Formats: sequence, structure tokens, C-alpha cells
Amino acid sequence: MLDEQDWGAFKRQLKAKTEIDLDLYKEPQMKRRIGSLVTRKGYDSYTKYFDMATQDKKEFDAFIEYLTINVSEFFRTPEKFSKLETDVIPDLLTRSPKLNIWSAGCSIGAEPYSLAMILKEMTPGKQHRILATDLDIEIIAKAKRGIYTDNELKCVEAPRLNKYFTKGSDGTFAVHEDIKKLIEFKRHNLLKDPFE
Repeated sequence: MLDEQDWGAFKRQLKAKTEIDLDLYKEPQMKRRIGSLVTRKGYDSYTKYFDMATQDKKEFDAFIEYLTINVSEFFRTPEKFSKLETDVIPDLLTRSPKLNIWSAGCSIGAEPYSLAMILKEMTPGKQHRILATDLDIEIIAKAKRGIYTDNELKCVEAPRLNKYFTKGSDGTFAVHEDIKKLIEFKRHNLLKDPFE
């Protein structure tokens, strides 16, 4: 049984170490989510689990990834991207030839890279600003590397896959440099940091 008496201390420890402020989230949802992980790991208190995790980098990284929910894929929800291509972006381009796009909570970079491909096709030779931000430093590093599994690319149609990616000997796919250079990746805490 999980002892919830140390929830406040756990939140303070987490904020001090990571700048993640759980007071900015819905408490019942966060308690349920984190509590489930803590009990699954065999601990009866949040702080005992946190103390263990901070001594084990792999465990701590897994905890932060679990907490920040980094699940993403290219052209996720294809009908939404289709709407962007046929309606939203053409409308925005009638107002300005140069778009400023912010992909907040960009995770592994699938969303901003998908947008970059669309814009490259719709406005060849034009430069737009795509800012991609996330709280998780390691996930941003993955996004910058631009190397993906076929599962993360399952919604990418073959012509785009062939045009914008190079398949490696290990079966992964690397985003071409001409797409990577269109995106600026930065760490940003959506609930705390000012937008620049």
C-alpha cells in the first residue's frame, strides 16, 4: 500500500532536481500516474522511490521519460496533417510568405520534421521558422540526431520516405540534413518558461 504522506516532499525534491513543478498539473492524475509506477517498482512511498531513482541514472531517465510521456511518430493522425496541407497552411501563406511555427512538446521531433517536409514541398526555396521545444533534454538530443525506427515512420508515405530519409545498415532511418537544418530545437518548460 502506497503511503501518500510524503507527496509534498516528493514534489519539492523533483522540482529541485528537474525544475518540473507538479503543482502546475492536476494532482489526482499525477498522483495516480506516478503512484502506479512507484508501487510497480516495489516501493511504498514516493520519496523512497525518488531516492533510489536519483542513485541510478538509467532508472531516473526512464522515470522522467515516463513522466513527460514522449510518444510520437511522423504524420501522426494523418487526417490532421492532410487538413494542414490542404486548408490551414495555404490560408496562413496568403497572410504571410514566411511562417513562424512553434512545435511545443515536440518529443522526438516527428511533428516538426513532418511540418518541415510539408513546407519544403509547398514552398520550395522559401525559409520558414520552425521552433521545436520540449522539457526533456535527452529527448531533444534524440530529435536533433534525427534517427528513427520504421515504427516511428509507419505513417510516412513511400515517396516521402525515399526523398527525406536514408536507411542505415541497422534498419533505422536518418532524416536528411536539408530537413534537419529547417528546425531549431530548444529546451523549454511549457508551464514555467516565457516564450521568446
